[in-house]
Amino acid sequence: MATRTEGDFSGLAGIYRRSRPSYPADLMAAVATAVGDAACRPDALAVDVGAGTGISTRQLRATLPSSCAVLGVEPNADMRNAAEADATGTPGLRYAEGTAERLPVPDNAAVLVAVGQAAHWFDRAAFFDEAARVLATGGVLAMFQNNRDWRASPFMEAYERFIEAQAIRGDGSRYTRGYRDSPFAQELLRRFGQVVAQQFRWDRRMGVDAFVEMAASSTQVQRAFAQVGDAKGQSMIRDIARPHANAEGEVSVPYVSELYLARPGGPMIRTDLVP
Repeated sequence: MATRTEGDFSGLAGIYRRSRPSYPADLMAAVATAVGDAACRPDALAVDVGAGTGISTRQLRATLPSSCAVLGVEPNADMRNAAEADATGTPGLRYAEGTAERLPVPDNAAVLVAVGQAAHWFDRAAFFDEAARVLATGGVLAMFQNNRDWRASPFMEAYERFIEAQAIRGDGSRYTRGYRDSPFAQELLRRFGQVVAQQFRWDRRMGVDAFVEMAASSTQVQRAFAQVGDAKGQSMIRDIARPHANAEGEVSVPYVSELYLARPGGPMIRTDLVP
């Protein structure tokens, strides 16, 4: 298997769509609350950047008022095609090719620019400029991600050790479990003068084979498989998971989901109105 380049998700759409977790309902509700009545305008538009197979895009569509159109922006054709297939027949939901640094959205057109699980791939300074450009006055920028809570789980600690030992990037550097510890709050505060940060803790239960499939959807794990081979890599992950399964054969994956909210060029987001 060829080593994947940063951000190359081609060929992973099917497994990604089947296995990746969604986001907590409370997190999505907090995003909708921050947007507020602006989402009820007849011309309201929410933009999901780095939409992938549409996991967060579909959740936004289900959470926001029907009057608010939802656009998923995704550069990878494989991922975007999978998202579009799932969107068939869903009113007010569509996808377009584009990048975080060049959004296919007019100036001052969106009440929400959202990004889930993708911001660590972006040139974030350029993305923040684009978000400020496309957001209408009072519009909200929301950044969120699911992070495995390895501190709370011996299972996740062992899994992280496996990836750190085996995943090697194209430049020879190794994966570290802190690769998503980006300073989003500090960056938003520095760029926009405000930020509201929240955490949501939850657990996802799944069978051992389902966990192995979810692991294989990760570009980091694909790099590990490139070193040891797919079959051996899957077997190694299965061996890590099995001792932590319950009597029903399920493992528990703890997550800390992080949400960061800002309102470029508008009033501060009232924290008392965010669940």
